[in-house]
Amino acid sequence: MNEYEKIAQANNIYLDANVLFKTILYEGKSSNLVNVLIYPSRIQMFSSYVALGEWIGKYNRKNEQATIGGAEGYLYQCRQLMNDFDVKKIKRAEPSKDKSQFIKCSKSLSDKYPKIGGADIWHLLAVLELKQNKPDIIMLTFDKNLKDAALKELIDAVYWHDLNEPEKMIEELRCRNKWIKP
Repeated sequence: MNEYEKIAQANNIYLDANVLFKTILYEGKSSNLVNVLIYPSRIQMFSSYVALGEWIGKYNRKNEQATIGGAEGYLYQCRQLMNDFDVKKIKRAEPSKDKSQFIKCSKSLSDKYPKIGGADIWHLLAVLELKQNKPDIIMLTFDKNLKDAALKELIDAVYWHDLNEPEKMIEELRCRNKWIKP
């Protein structure tokens, strides 16, 4: 089964912050592919509020904001991302609320995967928590180290740099009745 088929068969997909950035920032095929999944598909999308924090942290500088339409563009995109969460187009998935379990698991993952940072550990924690109720979850990421860590944690993961054909994704979604005609 190729990556397009794997994604199209999914009922639940977790998007890391890098994937969310791509929907907002970049023009081109990878961005279009992500938008094809989030908006006109029947697949449930999940992410964490930590993604919003990453977005705010990265683009809260004037030189970064210049790449996305200045302060106004930045503020609008922050609002759009919050709206996507509010209308449940992207549903929230967060790590365990239990403090001792959270600390134990985050320490374990940090020790196992020193190449990934705190926010990516958070994403792994969120997916592992989500997987308890949605065992078929797939993680989409533009970060190879995060993908490799997810696979080692038995989370099915897809690395988006390997995919660049939105039309192929749309066809796979249509074949499985998961495409909502725009």
